[in-house]
Amino acid sequence: MSTLTSDLADTDLVAFLVDYTKSLEDDAMDEIWPDCLTFLRDVLANPMPHRQILPALLEFTATLAEKVDNTNFGEQRRMRRDLGDLFMRLLTATFTTRPMGYFQDTSSMSIDKIPEENGSTATRSSDIVTVLVSILPKLPLILVDNDRIANAATSISTNVIGPAFRAKAFPETVSPLLLDLIYELTRTSSLPAATKAWKRDIEAAFNDTKFFATETKLALEKWLPVLRMWSQNDKDRMPELLSRLSAPTTAGIMFGVGATSARLEADRKTQLNLRRMTILVLANPEDTYTINLGGILEKLTELLTATPASSPSSATRADIFLLLRALVLRISPVHLAPVWPVITAELTHAIASVLPDDGNSERYNNLSVLQACKLLDTLVTTAHDDFQLHEWLFLTDTIDAVYRPALDWRPVALVDEVAEALQERLANNAAATAASAAADEPASASSSAVPADDGDAASSSLNSPATTTTRTTAAATTTTSTTNRAATDQGNNNSSSNNSDDENKRRSLLQPVVRAAQDAGVLGDSADAKAMAKTDFVARVVGPFLGQLSILAFEETYRMGWPDLEEVRAEVAGDVFDEGGIV
Repeated sequence: MSTLTSDLADTDLVAFLVDYTKSLEDDAMDEIWPDCLTFLRDVLANPMPHRQILPALLEFTATLAEKVDNTNFGEQRRMRRDLGDLFMRLLTATFTTRPMGYFQDTSSMSIDKIPEENGSTATRSSDIVTVLVSILPKLPLILVDNDRIANAATSISTNVIGPAFRAKAFPETVSPLLLDLIYELTRTSSLPAATKAWKRDIEAAFNDTKFFATETKLALEKWLPVLRMWSQNDKDRMPELLSRLSAPTTAGIMFGVGATSARLEADRKTQLNLRRMTILVLANPEDTYTINLGGILEKLTELLTATPASSPSSATRADIFLLLRALVLRISPVHLAPVWPVITAELTHAIASVLPDDGNSERYNNLSVLQACKLLDTLVTTAHDDFQLHEWLFLTDTIDAVYRPALDWRPVALVDEVAEALQERLANNAAATAASAAADEPASASSSAVPADDGDAASSSLNSPATTTTRTTAAATTTTSTTNRAATDQGNNNSSSNNSDDENKRRSLLQPVVRAAQDAGVLGDSADAKAMAKTDFVARVVGPFLGQLSILAFEETYRMGWPDLEEVRAEVAGDVFDEGGIV
């Protein structure tokens, strides 16, 4: 067949060669072995014209190594050495003949665009990253010698992983396939000489300030396994991050633009390090960082003393709550005893700070209050054993949450107390607005009004405790029913695609409130929450959540569902990779 009359590309031919070799019986290798080596040597004699098929030839070499391993013909030691030499030469030729930009371009796709394994064979065979992912587990079989394995791992890390991590467009240059390659590399090359290269690249990406611009889905499915392998190979990651956290100080702070810039820079560094600690806690198995819990708690206690004028300032509190959420999910209850005093004290201060007359209002911005609510929501959703001992401080955990004993009954739980105070303030503001509007009416209209004593009686009746309580209860009921409808609609949407087991799972009680605010166009990401006026933020998000939390928590308890821990973990990861919350 002439190449002038054939439409077959060289990549198609080599893809067929790979599939044909895989289909051969192992005993047939002694017949084709000399021809295979001759073919590979001929290609390597002048690799530039054959650069499109070099990745496929790497897969072809891996297939030959598998076949040789299953047979006993010839001199096995010499055959393996020759095949290993050819593989290393092919790997070097592949990286030499193809421009570095090619590897970055193939790595720039979203996690939703991963090529299927059953797709075009020729397309897969020409993609170096796809080929390397498939052959890395076979690297010890191909190269045998530990030094060669280390050299191959270093070459892959230097030519594929490093450029993608150090590109200006990072993290867009990091694809799911590239992270699969790194994960296979961490599993295959555990030798000190081999781990040095990929550990350096992962550390550079992890410490990059643009790392938290990664898509949440990509981070959850691909980055977390990579970070788990990386941190388990280097036990000093968490102590190093702890050493970067400095206690708040007001010494040496000057006034003016320079002081503001220095404070913002200190806040940013602290937030990034707290988020790095959070993602490491999420990535590793339970109780991995129990040994570091004392140091973590000490640093958090220092940071919680920050004020709006210190450096770092109290703007870092949101990320402290974020780290506490991760610790609650990843540390077993028996080890969390020292953390509960910090959690209960900070939750108390944060929830009470939504009241305008609270002394700590300036220390808790919108994001801090939102993360405190999310921490409380996490504790309620996961039904944490130790939190049940403290739950009564925040929630009404009896039937009184649903059916109040009397009209003049006042709750003692902090959440319900704050919710009622917010409702009463809202009702008072509405009454004041109505009174102001009535005062602006023409004098003729006011002259025909009811007598003064009747007006006073009407006013006193309007502001009587019973009427206020009734109005507050009605407002709270309206808020609760509205939020419950949103939660029910969301539950119905989920139930249409999930089975009955999923319907019995306990999910976030705050997310329906946040989603309703987002649908109404009053709340977007963390940047929008940070920019909102605190009164609006409390009225639109915090108030509705606190007003219905005790009722929904009581119902969830007796519905006897189990927590959806993966969803809670995904919510924490979503907040970690939300750049809007970083100053």
